[in-house]
Amino acid sequence: MENQLNGVGQEDKATLDRHALLMQIALYAGELLIRNGAEMYRVEETIVKICEAGGVYDVNPFVTPTLLFIAAGNGENFLYSKNIKKRSNNIAKITLVSDFSRQFVAGNIDISNAMEQLRSIDKHKGYPYRFVLLATGIGCGIFAVLVGGKFGDFIAAFIASYIAVYISDKVIARSRTVFTGNFIASMFVGIVSVVSFEIKLVDNLDNIIVGAALALVPGVAFTAGIRDFISGDLISGIARIGEAVLVAAAIAFGVGSILMTYSILGGL
Repeated sequence: MENQLNGVGQEDKATLDRHALLMQIALYAGELLIRNGAEMYRVEETIVKICEAGGVYDVNPFVTPTLLFIAAGNGENFLYSKNIKKRSNNIAKITLVSDFSRQFVAGNIDISNAMEQLRSIDKHKGYPYRFVLLATGIGCGIFAVLVGGKFGDFIAAFIASYIAVYISDKVIARSRTVFTGNFIASMFVGIVSVVSFEIKLVDNLDNIIVGAALALVPGVAFTAGIRDFISGDLISGIARIGEAVLVAAAIAFGVGSILMTYSILGGL
């Protein structure tokens, strides 16, 4: 009888350990989605599907852009939380996590290997950083031409956006504040625009500023916030839209401070 009770206790412990690991996997998957700019409803659905695929059916996720909670309400008393301090927009990683979720639910990924696959997704580098900067510069330069610029505007917008994105990434990585990074980066947009105007590379400042600042505009974050509002995630919607407005204000203040200084010095 005692041996039977011990056997039952070991089975229960093994089940609890498996459910605990399963919820940690779901937590990590949700964290990756939030950190790379996914919508909150996508995060909740992914967490619930992963847990249900492993046999945990009464899961209550609470998701915001900065905090993630997962609780099991089936008497197992599991509660996991994660503070999200750094966020970006990486559609490639969102796609990889979504594919991982589908494969896990289909039973093609074993629970013992799931965490390792998520770590490999987390380390996924995607395109080389220099290629991203190059593509950003070309895109912003072309946009400057589309709004009425010439070849000189393309060159100036290319240089300004290339430098701005690089500086923004470095400052945000050190300070972890989007306002500071975008403010300093937009100042360099203004500086490059003024210098290009002074050396007669361009005829006006408008096309360069509009083209180069495009790389800093938080369009993806604002759109994600609107989608969260539509899906009923009001806290996330307010947070994301507020962050997008803050970034837009930083860009305006950064470029505006350079133009005001240039105007005071008699340039305009």
